[in-house]
Amino acid sequence: MSLSINEAAALLKAGGIVAFPTETVYGLGANALDATAVAKAKFPGAIVSALPQPFSPRRWALFAARSDSIDVAYVGLGAPPVEIAPPPSPGGNRFLQVLARLRGSYPAPGVAPVETFPRNENDPAVRTADASREVEIWRAFARFPVAGVERLPGGGARVTLTDLRFRGPWGSPAFEYEVLLDAAGRRRAAGFVRLFVTGETKHRK
Repeated sequence: MSLSINEAAALLKAGGIVAFPTETVYGLGANALDATAVAKAKFPGAIVSALPQPFSPRRWALFAARSDSIDVAYVGLGAPPVEIAPPPSPGGNRFLQVLARLRGSYPAPGVAPVETFPRNENDPAVRTADASREVEIWRAFARFPVAGVERLPGGGARVTLTDLRFRGPWGSPAFEYEVLLDAAGRRRAAGFVRLFVTGETKHRK
């Protein structure tokens, strides 16, 4: 289906995407100031969402949900925000340290890296973890849930549940829910994992 320039402009203004020919391949175009439209162009064929990020209306997290995985990209839209220089010493202003940490974490959509997180919903360890009432409530609350599975020495597994909406571009989620299974596949411990300012995680043993 072909569109006139005015029709294509109206579609872009409404948050849609358009395909256009280049010298080699077709490209996808979207309104660069509409985060949801950018997500549609970056992740064609997926169920996409865009969430605003802290400290700037130009910073967005883009999510593309598929049946077996979720793709995430952190982008900056429009002109880059004014950055504040970090304090000169480690003991300086904590707010400025956070702003400094964000520098460079939200590149333009065309060059923003994409991370893929498997859902692992069919893994036996994840199914066992999902059988608890606590995880059922967590999944009802989580918007972009993924599960990581670590096989432990001597048998057993550690299932780490993460809601990707609380994960920043620096990689540390705001919180995770962890379930430990013994060698027989029975749950022996569960609860939220404590995350320190350094990004370290205190796992259960």
